[in-house]
Amino acid sequence: FIGIKELFFVNKGFFLQKFGEEQYFEFITYDENTEEEVTIKDMAGNETTKEFYMDWTVGTTKSADYYVNGATEYNGIFYATNGKTVVANIATNEELGENPTFTFYNNDKAYPADEVLARGYDAENDKYYYQATLTIKEDNDFTDGELTYIVTNIVDRGGNKIADVNGPSNGRKVYIDKTAPQLNVKSSSIENGNGYKQLDLQAIDNHMSHVIINGNKHERTAQYVDINHGHMQTYLVGENTITAVDKAGNETTKTFIIDYDKYSDFNEKLKEHMKEGDGRVRGMYMNEMIMTINDYLKKSVVDTSGYKLDVSKVKS
Repeated sequence: FIGIKELFFVNKGFFLQKFGEEQYFEFITYDENTEEEVTIKDMAGNETTKEFYMDWTVGTTKSADYYVNGATEYNGIFYATNGKTVVANIATNEELGENPTFTFYNNDKAYPADEVLARGYDAENDKYYYQATLTIKEDNDFTDGELTYIVTNIVDRGGNKIADVNGPSNGRKVYIDKTAPQLNVKSSSIENGNGYKQLDLQAIDNHMSHVIINGNKHERTAQYVDINHGHMQTYLVGENTITAVDKAGNETTKTFIIDYDKYSDFNEKLKEHMKEGDGRVRGMYMNEMIMTINDYLKKSVVDTSGYKLDVSKVKS
């Protein structure tokens, strides 16, 4: 074009006023968003080239998601403690001009995202993804409770503002939980000089996940979990390590000593339930005897009922 003097936008197009051998006006229209390169040259031959993105439609948010990186989902809920990273994202039908603003809220206090990234275009689902992360740290002043987020400043390349996003579209939730479970000795426990003859424990947490007794994991999700003598079938004579773990990953570990002569206790029970001339043993104690003998022969220190047996001392 020779002698382009002006270029300006009008509604869904732009208007060129040209001067040369003939003077005329041209209006170029676009029905869809498009990207064009325009060169402007004056009478002296000077020129300027620019790219213009014509965006006449306001974009939309197609989805929004929320989770804790590497954490287990419990019926749409995630729990986060120190060291965990919370991830929020949105997907739009158009590319944005710049990354949007993610703001997290915990107990009415606002926290900016640690990082916001453009995650690229998903051609299969026709979405542009934008993601924010927030890591829970010990020096954060988060308190136990729900962590929500809002996304603002969602603007497409043409400058059209997309509506703010208030949380995930799939209903997921994230809760901060920085409190470890309690692990208490119950009053029904029986102590002796070196530890416990009978050990009854109770683990307490609002979001309990499981308990681990001497390496054996037991799923327990109630707020109050009883770990009573003989119930878990994993207590040992000697040192016992018990860990209570909540859904956020907080844990409390304690070690207890069980120290007593289980064989003598077992023999006393056998005597109580065997009668002279009667070869029967009540079913529950027969099970104890069989399990105990098997454990003894395997050189285990305890059976499922908590009784050790020295077979050399069993008399008919």
